[in-house]
Amino acid sequence: MRYKNIIMILVVMVMCSFLNGCFPLNTPREYTLANDVGEPLDVGQTWNEEGKFNVTVNDITEVPLTNLDISKEDLKYYRTNDKIVKALDIQFDFENINYSSFKEDGGKIRKGLFFYLKALGYDDKGNLVNPVPLESTSDGVFNYPYGENDITIGKSSRVNHYVVLIADEVKKVKINFSTYKDSEDYRYEKNFAYEVSSISPIENNYDMISAYLEKEFKNVYNNYYEILDLIISQYEEKKVDGKVQATFLYTMIHKNFDRDPESVAYIKEAKKNKSPYYEQMCKEYLEPQEANYEFMVEIDQQGKMTLYTNISPKATEWKEVQVSDFILKD
Repeated sequence: MRYKNIIMILVVMVMCSFLNGCFPLNTPREYTLANDVGEPLDVGQTWNEEGKFNVTVNDITEVPLTNLDISKEDLKYYRTNDKIVKALDIQFDFENINYSSFKEDGGKIRKGLFFYLKALGYDDKGNLVNPVPLESTSDGVFNYPYGENDITIGKSSRVNHYVVLIADEVKKVKINFSTYKDSEDYRYEKNFAYEVSSISPIENNYDMISAYLEKEFKNVYNNYYEILDLIISQYEEKKVDGKVQATFLYTMIHKNFDRDPESVAYIKEAKKNKSPYYEQMCKEYLEPQEANYEFMVEIDQQGKMTLYTNISPKATEWKEVQVSDFILKD
């Protein structure tokens, strides 16, 4: 149950206290706090422990629940029993300037910058609604494999993700970052907080695909035609290996720009040669026309869309494509 580069998925809803040891793998053991935690930081601000490390929460976006690597049964359970309404993706960077904490991994001690993360939810009266962790690993979020790529001194990790599932009653979320202990049993801690209402709601996959293709087609074809309509039909959607795959037919209805048909080179040539199709060419030049495509759009867990077209006339063979590839080039 893993969202790409995610340490864990949390349900910010049901009563379960970290302090009572409900989730010991995500709770730091005995330590001495080395910094003043202070007030929570806002999105876009940087937690800077001078000369040691810094952490910046860059953005928070809503992601489709259907894009998460969660079974249909689990998703139905969360929606029905925990009243889950949305998933929020907390995106952050961090840099190890000169800090070494330690963690045990298979009997070996790894050295670098490691964090515990947890999410705390609050209702509209400021009451705490504790999260229920669904998975625990302290490595996936940092976007690096075991071994030589640990975030040791002088290294950084960009575009990391931490996803939180929230119920309707959650109005504010606080994300707590806590470092692993250093050699003297010191650790550092800081919170980032945001209002759920400040996160723009997402569109569904169909709407996102429609907007994506409209932009691409207009960017490519507006220099050649007047686009009258763009239509999706026979739309089907499924999930494969954690990605959404949507297949459909796409129709562009377009016409040539208004101009005297007899000024067009190939029509002038037809008139000169007294072609029997001359009148028909003049008539059809300004009439709407259709261009049809068989497409698949794949949406990964970060919301990135990749376009494919079926290149087989009698079967299905998807090939990655750009809309500009459909323009005939000299």
